[in-house]
Amino acid sequence: MKKVLLSEKIDDAGIELLTKNHFDVQVAPDTDNESMKAAIKDAYAVIMRSSKLSADVIAAGKELKIISRNGTGINNVDVDAAATCVSC
Repeated sequence: MKKVLLSEKIDDAGIELLTKNHFDVQVAPDTDNESMKAAIKDAYAVIMRSSKLSADVIAAGKELKIISRNGTGINNVDVDAAATCVSC
């Protein structure tokens, strides 16, 4: 089962949809860099809202294939790191 990491909780309907489609949905315990690096290491995807997604967090995602930003804008995502991520 592929892990989807939520940097912050999303609506229950979204979690239910992911779960029904056989994803292991986990909410990060915190959004600081160290917590995110630990939580993202085996995630297939990350869904984020307003938290920051830095280059070192992206690099820690060894299985990471998808970065999804729930909302508008991408100013909280290190886009250069995401674009050059080896595992993505």
